[in-house]
Amino acid sequence: MDFSVSNLAITILAAGESKRMGSPKAFLQIEGKTLLERILSIAKETNVQNIFLVTGAYHQEMIETVKKLGVEVLFNSAWQEGMASSLRTSIEAVNKNPTIKGMLVLLIDQPYVNKQLLENLISTFQKNPNKPVASYYKNVNGVPAIFPRAMWQELLDLSGDKGARQLLNKREDVISIPFLKGAIDLDYPSDFDQLKRADL
Repeated sequence: MDFSVSNLAITILAAGESKRMGSPKAFLQIEGKTLLERILSIAKETNVQNIFLVTGAYHQEMIETVKKLGVEVLFNSAWQEGMASSLRTSIEAVNKNPTIKGMLVLLIDQPYVNKQLLENLISTFQKNPNKPVASYYKNVNGVPAIFPRAMWQELLDLSGDKGARQLLNKREDVISIPFLKGAIDLDYPSDFDQLKRADL
């Protein structure tokens, strides 16, 4: 990559209970890797040094996977509230470093996220460091997305199971990066079964 990533942080939200899936999504295996290992590996490939994993329901089980990877684990004690609490946990950690100007938010259950997508988001943000940069699919902006520091207070103000998508879609300054398969996520066992039959 021909640009600096020192002013970025990546946060991976993995605090949920996976109730609809019936087992922890993080440990579902695709092509010999768990979803958790896969998203951590992709995040590391960007060369961003400030990488955070937000845990909750399966905190202890995840620690073993990540401690050898140089990723900082953030335990979200309010994980039962929903995604907003994980975003708050992320912001509170990232905010301590004044050199970080943007936070890239990732989920563990979007199996088609890859290094190229993240590099597109990052390079676009570096050229437009005051604007949010989001993945675009199903006619809306969503995550993965990079939120500039100026938006962090809005993330802190979210509550319940509201994620960042609602913030992205009420703004006119969002830069959209097409991600055709972004809408494919894993909520139910049938989603995972379908993915295993597809060409990842």
